[in-house]
Amino acid sequence: MFAKSVLKTTLKRMAGNFAQNEKVFWHDRAIIDSISKDIGDGGTWKDRCKLSFVKVSPDCTAHVLRSRQPARTSISRWMLYLHGGYFCMFSPEYYYEVASKLAEDSGCQGVVIPHYRRPPEHNAPAALEDCVNAYRWMRSEGGAEEVAVAGDSAGGNLGAAMMLKTQDQPPEACCLFSPYLDLTNRSDSYQINKDTDPIVSDELNHKVAWIYLQGAFDYDSLKSEGKVHQPFTAQKRVAQFHNAALNPLASPVYAPNLPEIFQNTPLQIQASLSEALLTDSVRFYSEVTGEEMPSTEDLVHRNEYMEFHSPQGHVLELFPHEGHAFPIVAQRVGQSQATFTADRALANWFGRLLGKYWQRKYKFDLKKVQVSPSCTAHVLTHMDAHYAPDPSRWLMFLHGGGFCMLDPRYYYGIAAHMARDSYCQGVVIPDFRLSPEFGFPAQLEDCESTYEWLRKDQKAKKVAIAGDSSGGNLAAALTLKEKDTPPEAVALLSPFLDMTISGETYDLNAATDRLVSKTNASRAAEMYVAGKFDPIPTDELKEKVQNPLVSPLLADNLPEVFKSTKLLIHASLSEALLCDSVNFYEKVSGDTLPPLSELVKKQEYSRHEKDGRVLELFPNEPHAFEAYVPKKHLSEFAVQSVARFLDNSLSEKDTTEQSIYRTGFGTNGDRDDTSSLSAC
Repeated sequence: MFAKSVLKTTLKRMAGNFAQNEKVFWHDRAIIDSISKDIGDGGTWKDRCKLSFVKVSPDCTAHVLRSRQPARTSISRWMLYLHGGYFCMFSPEYYYEVASKLAEDSGCQGVVIPHYRRPPEHNAPAALEDCVNAYRWMRSEGGAEEVAVAGDSAGGNLGAAMMLKTQDQPPEACCLFSPYLDLTNRSDSYQINKDTDPIVSDELNHKVAWIYLQGAFDYDSLKSEGKVHQPFTAQKRVAQFHNAALNPLASPVYAPNLPEIFQNTPLQIQASLSEALLTDSVRFYSEVTGEEMPSTEDLVHRNEYMEFHSPQGHVLELFPHEGHAFPIVAQRVGQSQATFTADRALANWFGRLLGKYWQRKYKFDLKKVQVSPSCTAHVLTHMDAHYAPDPSRWLMFLHGGGFCMLDPRYYYGIAAHMARDSYCQGVVIPDFRLSPEFGFPAQLEDCESTYEWLRKDQKAKKVAIAGDSSGGNLAAALTLKEKDTPPEAVALLSPFLDMTISGETYDLNAATDRLVSKTNASRAAEMYVAGKFDPIPTDELKEKVQNPLVSPLLADNLPEVFKSTKLLIHASLSEALLCDSVNFYEKVSGDTLPPLSELVKKQEYSRHEKDGRVLELFPNEPHAFEAYVPKKHLSEFAVQSVARFLDNSLSEKDTTEQSIYRTGFGTNGDRDDTSSLSAC
């Protein structure tokens, strides 16, 4: 269900890991290439397209996906898709699904994806030459009368550069998604959006540009390969790289004749207002059209969907709250079991990388404990030497991922942050069994075993439970089960609480939630209750999701269950699952909120509280946005809000010894106790 979230945040966030050293680079690329091929083996594209391979030049083979559907027009119309991946990673297989769907929706008879040569084995202009050769083949041997060129990220760079090389016979259309168009990396959006883009940074892109332009991982590689015959001073190396980056074929934004080049080729660019490459898109559109655009700072400040049209037919679309290359990532998810398996393998691999990052940041001690024959729990302690925890307090964090993806490592950061700032001795994250291999109640049983281990083996006197998305479901269900020894506090972040998928915000927020939809929520629910990938009969599914331990919102004793357990719920006013959070809060507290349609329309932060039950609603945020911490200020605020709630809830039963654990912070502690959104 939430592979999109993984691919949107974790995948590209950690892909920059290859910039650390050459050994890591080759290791990472081998894994990504392997997973790309697995992804290519799955997907619905096989039902829609026939695959073949064509040698478009001695150095390049193109993957050709021809539609099985009858042509919509007598004109031979095709798409050339140039894939992203920092010029040096990914392969055509990864893009089969999205490229074929894009071509089909555009009325094309198929799509050609060149497997262009990649650096560091081949430096620029090898990749560009291969793309041009694929285009020339399409126009000649391929018999294409009309060609649309599309590309994302580095592929967007190649698409724009190809326009410079094919002026004698330009494409009929050009579409660029989050294009990387200035390899000098001087765009001001690197700094403006440094806290909102977890994917791209100027440091990473400088490394990417070096690898692409020089055809080597670093300067030492150039010398060892004999590509440099005399030592360069640092100044000369910088000058050489800078001059190469200014070449319009490397940085198309510097081409002097862009209006003429695009005179007969409509251009469409899509970019996110939150990404580091925003200025590349805006400036390129301005250079092509001659229009004076608002500054990047002004556009980011407006932070709303914007559409710009030129008299020549060019279009720039800017989207708020999205990740880099989001139109591509959002479409290529979970179409078949093979694709699902490949997505999960990719998520697990990046989870390992992300776990190492969080461990370096929070410097916690980590151990794994077998809490039951079927479940191992990850135990994080000693999050920060400057924090003196209360040994009687523990946090249990239940991870999201649609019951079927992700693992504890992905959540080390947010869990350690919450535990540290609520002065818990540690946090326990169960690595519960996943669907579809294991269905309900396997996940809940593993969470229950972990909770009992905390109470009995760790002798935890005060336990708080937190969970995001499907983890919020498990946290609520576990509270329903633990009536004798309920947790002291529960925090639910964008919880998935109603498996009937009947809430009205699935439709109200369909246009603003690119992570969760009725379709993928239904698939996640079905795999969870069925314990298999294949669909089950509708009547059987409807019966299974009525179980309150599957759909905690349907429990009829919620006020009684949460009578002694403090409750906090976070949700975004832009997400599909907003209805689950609001309906659950109203049912537990007896409070009444304005209609969901009114809340969604206003998009204003609000805090609602009644009898120790709290609901916080955040405007214009993605599903489970707290997972973006520490890159995003609002996420930081939200996580601090959870930690403060947990601290206060657990403190209510503290004795006077509580002050012992605050000695390093003065009377009130030196934490950031910001309690209003306006402080952000």
